[in-house]
Amino acid sequence: MSTQMTKQREWSPEAPDAKSETLACSQPSHQAPKKKKNSSNKSKRRFSDEQIRLLESIFESETKLEPRKKMQLAGELGLQPRQVAIWFQNKRARWKSKQIEKDYKMLKANYDSLASSFESLQDERQTLLLQVTFVYRQYITTSLQF
Repeated sequence: MSTQMTKQREWSPEAPDAKSETLACSQPSHQAPKKKKNSSNKSKRRFSDEQIRLLESIFESETKLEPRKKMQLAGELGLQPRQVAIWFQNKRARWKSKQIEKDYKMLKANYDSLASSFESLQDERQTLLLQVTFVYRQYITTSLQF
């Protein structure tokens, strides 16, 4: 049985620039259950409507920010650069998911249309084969009579 020591970095909203490290001991078969956060802890900070509007407008023109632009934007919004970076990362992930869903719907509609056309062509082919068979049998029957 092996024991692993890992370093974990924690971010504190009270001191966003300070990083504290803790050592965690993990044993594969005896991991401590994760604790639920108490409701008395600070609630998750949300962005204001104005911050979101500005972030959205910038995201429309550039989906990735250079570090200098990220710092500038964080300063304008009163946020930490890491918060801006994470917002952009999450927004790219949501945008990609929506794009995949949109592409899937378009491809499915195209597939359904092609499948319907294929089925119609198969039916038409079957009808034509029956007609050819009928005409051929008539031809054979009439040519044998002479």
